[in-house]
Amino acid sequence: MYVSVFLLFIVLISLIIFENARRWIQKNFPPGPFSWPIIGNQSLLKQMARKYGSQHVAFWKLAKKYKSDVILLRLGMRNIIVVCGVAAVHKLLRSDDFDGRPWNEFIKLRNMGMRKGITMNDGMEWKDVRSWVVRTLKTVGYGKREMSTLIHDELGVILENLKRSGGGINRMKTTIAPAVINVLWTFTTGKRINEGPKLQYFNDLMERRARAFDMAGGILSTFPWIRYVAPETSGYNLLVKLNNELKDFLTVDETIYDHKKNYVPDNETNLIDMFLREMYDQKGSKYIFTEEQLLMILLDLFLAGFNTTAITLDFLFLHMVVHQDVQRKVREEIATKIGLDEFPKLEDRSK
Repeated sequence: MYVSVFLLFIVLISLIIFENARRWIQKNFPPGPFSWPIIGNQSLLKQMARKYGSQHVAFWKLAKKYKSDVILLRLGMRNIIVVCGVAAVHKLLRSDDFDGRPWNEFIKLRNMGMRKGITMNDGMEWKDVRSWVVRTLKTVGYGKREMSTLIHDELGVILENLKRSGGGINRMKTTIAPAVINVLWTFTTGKRINEGPKLQYFNDLMERRARAFDMAGGILSTFPWIRYVAPETSGYNLLVKLNNELKDFLTVDETIYDHKKNYVPDNETNLIDMFLREMYDQKGSKYIFTEEQLLMILLDLFLAGFNTTAITLDFLFLHMVVHQDVQRKVREEIATKIGLDEFPKLEDRSK
């Protein structure tokens, strides 16, 4: 028995040394916390995220602790590089060396098993798809006067909803999010989702999906095999359910299916119709213009545009409440440059 315990101890020590050896030996490895065999820093990250309320704050605390904007974490069997700080993140985002995307089990799940779309794709296909999407969005009015008109219309709806609520709202995001969805929906489908159950369902679905997905991939990314052992407790079943709901909503529920059914050549006014034209013509790269590609493009546009815009504006209003001296200055500038009875226009941006 003593021999077995001793051997187990030796194996454990060997694993610990092996797990951390590269960081000790190679000076160019970033600093980071001590890594345990098999689990790495998974439990530490989870504890810190729970303690500080979010994962990004846990990353920031570790960066401060190790006095480095770049730190190394070990999540399961994978090395993860975390970059913090404005200068370091800016440098990373401007470098082509970091354009590639990982393709692990969690990312496959996020992308419904398809390496398509814009966000989780890379290489020549990514460049071609991204180029087509940017060009098409500009064609349908993105960044132009048409977009300004759309935003004006949605702003009118927001103000009406605020009047009806009497100002009694907890967060601006709940009021802003439907407007963000409708602007994106109009560009992609050619019409807005009217206020009602359909809009509420899609808004709720996007919220549920955002809460379910972990920034670093969570336990499914660290131990992908766990979905076979504990599909429910690992969150795998929930993610699959949300994916299926989203796929049904974007394909079956009057969206892609509806556009295919009513498609009229040479009468394309929105992104889905223009994609269908490319798909039916089959000119250029056949591997790009497929229905699966269209689904992932829509998914990427809504995932990238919905939460980011709504949360950024949510934070803006929160800061206005906290820093009321700044709020007064902003209001004075709006009153002076635009007028309190006018909606801002695209040309007012230079003011």
